[in-house]
Amino acid sequence: MANSTTREDFYKFLSWIEEKGLIPARTAGNRRGAANKVLDILDENEAADVLEIDVDHVMTRFENLNRGKYSPSSLATYRTNLITALTDFKSYVKNPIDFKPAAGRRLKIKRTQNGTDESKKTPEQPHPQPTHRPSNDVGPTSNVIPIQIRPNTVVRVQGLPFDLSKAEAQKVANIVLAHVLESE
Repeated sequence: MANSTTREDFYKFLSWIEEKGLIPARTAGNRRGAANKVLDILDENEAADVLEIDVDHVMTRFENLNRGKYSPSSLATYRTNLITALTDFKSYVKNPIDFKPAAGRRLKIKRTQNGTDESKKTPEQPHPQPTHRPSNDVGPTSNVIPIQIRPNTVVRVQGLPFDLSKAEAQKVANIVLAHVLESE
């Protein structure tokens, strides 16, 4: 597989990781579906290097062009699938020989003393269960937005109202920015 980063090369990569069994077929299909729908809005110049696109900008355009066709949770899922797929593609392009998908479950095989295999599926990163739920649970007037900030790390923003204003969004962004480590 060539190391070109066009939209078509990205689509070939998504088919390739499914054919090789690197991720489950259903996961690959979800990623491919999100990529096909969202990246279809790009013109040829924009699609020349998918690793250079601004996913937030492209998703905003996609949402505007498809106003009312997709639920907020579907749009959030598309965003997450696209980001995860692009992260894997970038990792593959950077180092095809050592490429491993960023997400999913891996089969770990442990040899016992008598030489038999002890296989079990383990998640790469466990998801802790919440110990309590706040009394103001998310209802139909708000949503949950999964945001992949790095491979194997997804932040879920919960409780944002569907009619969030720009000023309100800036307040939330300022709080998140306050948590940035200055060492970067």
